Amino acid sequence: MKKIFVKSDNQATLVCDGCGKRRRKDVTRFTRLKQEVRLKWSCPCGAVNRAVLERRNFLRFKVNLSGKFSYYSQDGRHSVAPLVVVDISQGGLLFKRRTGPGSYPFREGDRLSVQFDLDDRNRSSVQREVGVRTIREDGSVGAEFLSKEHYDRLGPYLLYHSA
Repeated sequence: MKKIFVKSDNQATLVCDGCGKRRRKDVTRFTRLKQEVRLKWSCPCGAVNRAVLERRNFLRFKVNLSGKFSYYSQDGRHSVAPLVVVDISQGGLLFKRRTGPGSYPFREGDRLSVQFDLDDRNRSSVQREVGVRTIREDGSVGAEFLSKEHYDRLGPYLLYHSA
């Protein structure tokens, strides 16, 4: 299903699959919903169109990058475990345990240090501090980079993937 991206002014451009006619639509009422928003609309040409509303600030890219996370609990215990980054964007990443499902020593809202190797020519190593946004039932963890500035090898890597 095709995606329609929401601009910063909460406007989306709907394009008819049949005739290519474009129209802008205010989608403010959908921007705060947690679940996926599927749109269906009819064009005057008779075509029925369907799309998914993409509300992310940054595009995500599917990857398979090995690494590890490091976490210090409030009582001073230190945990390190292997991970696999399954998607990444300028704003954050989604990772899973390399060893399969299991509980994590952290909760939503905690901070972690993640280190992973890019799949570029040099296998560049990247280390970032992240905030845990979501822990899903399937064991994947959504995390937000605490800094969106990527002056190391991650910056060019993300630019290359967005091209």
